[in-house]
Amino acid sequence: MLHSKTSRRLWSLLLLVPAVLVSVGCESILGEWVSRTPNHGKPLEKIDRVEPLALDDAVIDHEFRIEVESDDPVSLWVWVIDPSNEKFMGIETKEDDPDHLQPLFHIDHNAPRQTREPVATVLMLHGFYDWINRRWYLMWARMLAEHGYRVVLVDQRGHGRSTGKWATYGVRESRDMQRVLDELEERNLLAGPVGVWGVSFGGATAVQLADLDERIEAMVLISTFTSMRDIVPDYGRAIGFRFLSDEQYTRVVDHAGRHADFDPDDADVIDRLARIDTPTLLIHGEEDRLIPIQHAMRLYHAADRDNVELIRVMGANHTSLGDTVVWPIYQPMLDWFERHLLPEEEQTQVANEAHSGQTDP
Repeated sequence: MLHSKTSRRLWSLLLLVPAVLVSVGCESILGEWVSRTPNHGKPLEKIDRVEPLALDDAVIDHEFRIEVESDDPVSLWVWVIDPSNEKFMGIETKEDDPDHLQPLFHIDHNAPRQTREPVATVLMLHGFYDWINRRWYLMWARMLAEHGYRVVLVDQRGHGRSTGKWATYGVRESRDMQRVLDELEERNLLAGPVGVWGVSFGGATAVQLADLDERIEAMVLISTFTSMRDIVPDYGRAIGFRFLSDEQYTRVVDHAGRHADFDPDDADVIDRLARIDTPTLLIHGEEDRLIPIQHAMRLYHAADRDNVELIRVMGANHTSLGDTVVWPIYQPMLDWFERHLLPEEEQTQVANEAHSGQTDP
């Protein structure tokens, strides 16, 4: 055990660390950290490798790369899952790992996989430091595909198998997604009305995309924040950087903008949502500490229109919502897209086709 005087000196030094970090450029370091992508500085040949699918029996119907020419050009990786004859049967909890949920799909391996004509297209956008080859993204994509949707999953710039050094909280990412929609049209893969399903950072991209592109007709936003300037201090304090003041966090965000060469004020999700009329379903966990539910409440009240709804999920946090907490959002999500993407005469038909032979969970 340390001598008491030595211990006190050590703790005194440790308590000085935050102040020293700030004085030597902690704000700039944090600014780089909140805007730096997982693939920062990695060449295409290093990230463009085939990973095992997170769900062993998942089938990708189309996969391709899209080159985005812009002030910060990137190469984006895209997966497309079409409606097919597989059926979502429910979710299994493993006895040895109750927090791990395994989606169950019925697939007749003796019969060829049969795809069917999609009724609409849903663009699926992941969160910051995430990627599309994750078990739960593939699970939700297949759930939507079962209900007749063509689902397009995109690794956002700097994530997964996409290149890119900097994240801009939806500013450049939303323009990237416009390019994705254009490419889908050129490939005759943009079927019917288009909806967007976005999680956290992906939800911010979705709102800014809807503001840019009239092709977006409905959105489901899960755990989405109001703006970059709001979320950086909330997230920073949640993970331990409580010693920074509001003014210091303002400078952190300013540094992030300089690192990534964009204006953080443009990443204002709440302002964009308030000025568009796209039907929007907000879903947020009551126990979210990374992006507190106040973000969703402010988005809901700022939109102030009949076609925006908010679902607050009791007991769910930022990582559990949509992963281990599924059922409270499964049916509302399906109902929202059916109501706003499909003609009324098709809604019953799609629901009947999807549920024929399906076991209630």
